[in-house]
Amino acid sequence: MGWKDWIFKKHDGKKEERRHARKSTRNLIRIRKDDKEEYGSLLNITDLSQSGVGFEIALKMEVEEVYHAELNAGERNISARILIRRSRYVGGGMKHYEVGAEFLEISDDDKAFLKDYTNNHNP
Repeated sequence: MGWKDWIFKKHDGKKEERRHARKSTRNLIRIRKDDKEEYGSLLNITDLSQSGVGFEIALKMEVEEVYHAELNAGERNISARILIRRSRYVGGGMKHYEVGAEFLEISDDDKAFLKDYTNNHNP
């Protein structure tokens, strides 16, 4: 399964839709490599779903690399291993990368919380 298959699901063979509901948000995320080295301090989350997270970072992150993430969704703190699926450079005034990551390891409770949070949360 390619990363597009993970993110999108075919609908009537014509239109592509996200597999899970996601919310635009301005929550925070902290990224670490191998649970030791901090890769980015507090970063803005741009969107969040039960299967993954999007965020902005100044440093390049390679597709298919695995990181440890700590993020907040409302009042809940969530810890997960993530796999980078997309990393796109955005030039202009605030040069940064837009990154999309899939949750590899996340507790069932946190996944259920994110499903409810993304379906019912009003930013």
